[in-house]
Amino acid sequence: MIYPTLQDLSRAQVAEILDRNTYDPTQKPGWLLPIEMRFRLFTNSGDPLNIVVLDSTDIKARLDQWCRDAIVFLDPKSENLGSHVEKLDDLLSPLIICSFLVHKQKWSRDEIIDRACALLARIPSYPPEIPYEYTGKRGQSHAEGPWPEEYLATPSSSSPTTTARTLQNEYKWSNLRVLSKPSTNVVRIALFLVMQRSVPVGFLSAYLDALVTLLDTATEFLLQNSKSTADARAWREALEKMRPNYMCKWAFELLRTDLSSVTQDFRRMFEIYNVHFGDRAPRCNVNPTVAGKDNSSSSGKLRVCDGRAPGNCQRFESEGVQEQSAHDVECLGSACGRPTWDEQSYKNIKGARAVSLEETDEEYIRYCPVSTETMAVSHV
Repeated sequence: MIYPTLQDLSRAQVAEILDRNTYDPTQKPGWLLPIEMRFRLFTNSGDPLNIVVLDSTDIKARLDQWCRDAIVFLDPKSENLGSHVEKLDDLLSPLIICSFLVHKQKWSRDEIIDRACALLARIPSYPPEIPYEYTGKRGQSHAEGPWPEEYLATPSSSSPTTTARTLQNEYKWSNLRVLSKPSTNVVRIALFLVMQRSVPVGFLSAYLDALVTLLDTATEFLLQNSKSTADARAWREALEKMRPNYMCKWAFELLRTDLSSVTQDFRRMFEIYNVHFGDRAPRCNVNPTVAGKDNSSSSGKLRVCDGRAPGNCQRFESEGVQEQSAHDVECLGSACGRPTWDEQSYKNIKGARAVSLEETDEEYIRYCPVSTETMAVSHV
């Protein structure tokens, strides 16, 4: 079978990462089996048997040093610029320690690799674009280039005589080499999830928190050392521009700013949301009062709230309530009856209750105990 290349990651590379992180029981017979995946945190140091918990000053120093080391590899003057992707991957990889117990799995090595490749194939080709402008020595904007050739993946139409200008014209966010393939840690996680299907939802939280902390530290470092306004732009502006018009800004802000969402890619969610609601105007328009004052625009027209606080959204502050009830497809909506709750049925259930679709009729809503077979539906 011929396996397609995932971005620049081939099946052979996934296999190599699996083999490199597989525990060999013949090397240490009789030993206790190791933990298959564990994480190195910036909050402590030392080996598992002698962990030293660090104070806030030492933690900050470690994070700063990690970010400085990473930025060095991206410096246009760096002697390692040609291998910056590999150097960054080597710097990130130690955050996860793996000893996969492949010999304990019900699937063969090849089946594990196939399943991991299928899982990795679901990842978007590249993450949302960061609106960063590369600037020259004098601070002039080089948004269109010239970027160092080492930053970019070689164009498919290029030849050994490819010029810097050709590469400059090929500059796109999707052409950056650092985005050309998933990191070793992403492949490791895919392999682990394939082999451990019952892993708890929060298992990766420690690693994701470490990535969030690194992103915050790197962002702070770059902002403090920015040479121009363009360099200091916040990358989340690009994500905000992709948000569907009908989607509540405040609700999305709550999701976007949650720590667990920092590593998430919302593009697919936006795409699906647009399919269903793309033709609708936003409901959180702010009513105009006096032009140029309060929440109105200078033109006196309705405008969408800024999403910075619930008080700025008409969904929370509006005095009027929109009729949002829905009717059955066969109902004309003119003289339909409304079922009422069955008090005795409700009181007969001890603990959490759910609506029983089997017992409910046109007159009464009846209940059943909540279980793994019931489903929660948001009132929104």
